[in-house]
Amino acid sequence: MRAFAPGLLALVPVLTGCVSAPPVDPRIERAEAMTRVGSWRDAGALWNEIYLASGARDVDAGLRSAEAFEARGQLVMARVRLMELEARAPDRVDVQLRLGAVLEGLGDRAGARERFERAARLDPGAAAARTGLGRVTDGEGGIAALREGLRLDPGDLGAARALGLLLAQAGQLDEAAAALTRGFEGSTADPALDGDRLRAARAFGPDLRIVPWLEPVVARSPGATEALRRVGEAYLAGGRPDRAVEWLQRAASSDPTDAHALIGFGRAQIAAGAAGERTSRLATRVRALALTPEESAALEVFEAELAAALTADPGLSD
Repeated sequence: MRAFAPGLLALVPVLTGCVSAPPVDPRIERAEAMTRVGSWRDAGALWNEIYLASGARDVDAGLRSAEAFEARGQLVMARVRLMELEARAPDRVDVQLRLGAVLEGLGDRAGARERFERAARLDPGAAAARTGLGRVTDGEGGIAALREGLRLDPGDLGAARALGLLLAQAGQLDEAAAALTRGFEGSTADPALDGDRLRAARAFGPDLRIVPWLEPVVARSPGATEALRRVGEAYLAGGRPDRAVEWLQRAASSDPTDAHALIGFGRAQIAAGAAGERTSRLATRVRALALTPEESAALEVFEAELAAALTADPGLSD
């Protein structure tokens, strides 16, 4: 057998490496750049092109294209792509997690729960699997999953907010307040969380602990009637009728057809010792509205309180 010269032998690994190295797809670098800057239309088109060019075998590119669909609000398209990927790679935790989140966004809680449970089985240390499971599970099961998720990832403020909401619904208000305060920490300037702030206030009802959660909502939207009203009701329940009058007057002015805002303003005036003809006119305005059964019941309470106040001090009706 003919021997190779030593110099030629030294070149063999180099030449072999050059031949076997796959060419780098230039579209990947562009797609990565578009993803980094949040240019989701361009990123999605590129990732989709890369995925299809692979014969639908490149799971990573498919996952990135689903991410772009989701970011653009195209959840149905994201679901279709992710279910393709699930069939191809059923043991990929990242596919299960993203599919779970998309199904959750589409309101399919059962489907989302199935994917989060599968992700948790595949990777027991995946905090996102536990917190996702907690978001789509009611009661103690959801609370337990969210607590475990926070144990695995203490910095997940979204999980803290979700846990706080579930705890509030379960009547565990002290622990709920601590979780929600932690969850809203450092997010004062984020309008995307205003919905969570209002949901937290609804879960708590009139409680002074909701005031700092809602103040950023009102700072951004001075005419946010519900936020104004709930802050005023919290001050009223907390024994601060002076502050309640201020906030509830703003709520009633922001929406003169909001029965609860008008009733709250009237009740605050009574508590502040300022009931009179103006308060009686409020009751008349509320009676003229098309009321729900709940609003009619609240009006009855208000009119009874007003009648008692005017009876105790007839001079108030002047």
